[in-house]
Amino acid sequence: MTCRIGLANLSHRLASGSPDAVATLHRAWFGRCVGLVVRSCGLDEAAAMDVAQDALLKAATSMPVFETDRAGEAWLRRVLVNRARDHLRSELRRKRRESHASSTRDHGPVVDASPEQDDVETLQERLRMLEEDAADLLRRRFVLGWTLQRIARELGIGTGAVDGRIRRALVVLKGASDVDG
Repeated sequence: MTCRIGLANLSHRLASGSPDAVATLHRAWFGRCVGLVVRSCGLDEAAAMDVAQDALLKAATSMPVFETDRAGEAWLRRVLVNRARDHLRSELRRKRRESHASSTRDHGPVVDASPEQDDVETLQERLRMLEEDAADLLRRRFVLGWTLQRIARELGIGTGAVDGRIRRALVVLKGASDVDG
């Protein structure tokens, strides 16, 4: 995945807020990312382009600063793999929904909701019970995938404080689960 424009240099430029760094990243790496996704995941070119675009958007907004191109390339590969995995899961869920809708049309309505849907609804209700700050911390950590350090930096508090608040929020969620069950 070696390219003329190294990711170490680009990571420093992105971190400094260079206005042309995002365009340079896209121009230099998009084609390579598409090719890698096609070869490694077996996606068609259109899907691979979507995955590459998502990965480069993530790279442009949250790429850490790298001292070596090799470290940057390893990180970008991991982002590509994660985005491809997300895409494949999304397609699988879509196909299941379509299949479910088709079988419901053919065989009448399904009486019970799936356990997964029940779990999601229960979790959403428990999250609504949390204080807004706690729910925001959980969203940043587990939905957006932010590190404890990034959350701490964004909120202007220590990493240990972030970790403790997240743990307490999870205990509250588990406590709600024990009461429900």
